[in-house]
Amino acid sequence: MAIIKKRPETEEAPAYTEANIQAALSGLYMARGQDLAIPNCGAVYGWEADLLTVTKAGRVHEYEIKVDRGDWLSEYRNIASLYADVKVTSALKRRRAQELSGLTPRIGDRPNHFWLVTAPGVAYEQEIPEYAGWIEMGQHRGALVPEIRKRAPKIHGEPISDNHLRMIARGLCLRFWKGKEAADGLGRGDLPAGHDADLGAAAAGGRGGGFRAKAGGGMSQKMDDTPKILDPCCGPRSMWFDRQHPAAIFGDVREEVHEVTDRSHGREDGKRVLKIEPDVLIDFRALPYPDDSFPLVAFDPPHLTRAGGRSWMAARYGKLSDNWREDLRRGFAECFRVLRPQGTLVFKWNETQVPLREVLQLTQEAPLFGQQAGRAGKTHWLVFMKGWADG
Repeated sequence: MAIIKKRPETEEAPAYTEANIQAALSGLYMARGQDLAIPNCGAVYGWEADLLTVTKAGRVHEYEIKVDRGDWLSEYRNIASLYADVKVTSALKRRRAQELSGLTPRIGDRPNHFWLVTAPGVAYEQEIPEYAGWIEMGQHRGALVPEIRKRAPKIHGEPISDNHLRMIARGLCLRFWKGKEAADGLGRGDLPAGHDADLGAAAAGGRGGGFRAKAGGGMSQKMDDTPKILDPCCGPRSMWFDRQHPAAIFGDVREEVHEVTDRSHGREDGKRVLKIEPDVLIDFRALPYPDDSFPLVAFDPPHLTRAGGRSWMAARYGKLSDNWREDLRRGFAECFRVLRPQGTLVFKWNETQVPLREVLQLTQEAPLFGQQAGRAGKTHWLVFMKGWADG
């Protein structure tokens, strides 16, 4: 459940997170004609790249993303060790001689260009290695935008090899089948022959193939190839049996941790920790997805108009704004927009403070059926189908 906040006239850009930056750069470079943009790619050079792009000419750019200065300083030596022998030079013959003599790894076993990508204040110009370029992310009109502070020199001029392209293709193929297996509930025996051996380690994404991007870019969704379900105000995911369900995108406008007073669980200190950790930072009133994207949407918006700022209820369920009718009207419209034709919308509402009949007046769609639940029967589960009359 999301807390609906009044937005300033100038829309706030998304937070500086690795996933947000991956999404922003991927969307930008693909729009500019790059052939490939692969997040968390560990299939090529023996280490995982936060983002790898391949140009039409076959030149590879690696992007190392750092959003925290402490993380940058702790990782600096590890990054430098991978490129310790690299001297920026155009003398390709000299590099060939070094390669043949065994003094350096084969030059094609590194990307053509290496970039450090940071949030503001994470790195300083004097810290950027000779072999690296530097992109510092900024914000403009509600989006993350890159600013090139130092251009990445050419480490070598060889295009990516056919073997490396095959490795990328195989990794993406395995990532697809891993996602399909998870989404469709397939057993290992249902996968194509040769694709059932250690999918996670072999996939292009060294982190199990998963990429969860926060809102703010053209690719702002969890990149597991075929997301099936959108939960746009997930809160602590209380209604889910599997709170990490691989077929779902869990979204919320909040990303926060609360320590709240709740003596119902029997703890002597009366404290309880509540975590709101969405995959995607989104506002249900303006979803960042194309029309007809999901076969199932679970819409569980905040239902409280009054709640104490430090209460368990406020932390768990969120609180509606003073303009809650317009907020929910826009929320319904957005959920039906991203829902596929004949897709299913599951709507949850508790009418402790606002009667259900008032909420149903905010959408032109009519529920098919529903169920009352809870001790007082005030929680309602309703099921809608988009465009059922058109089928």
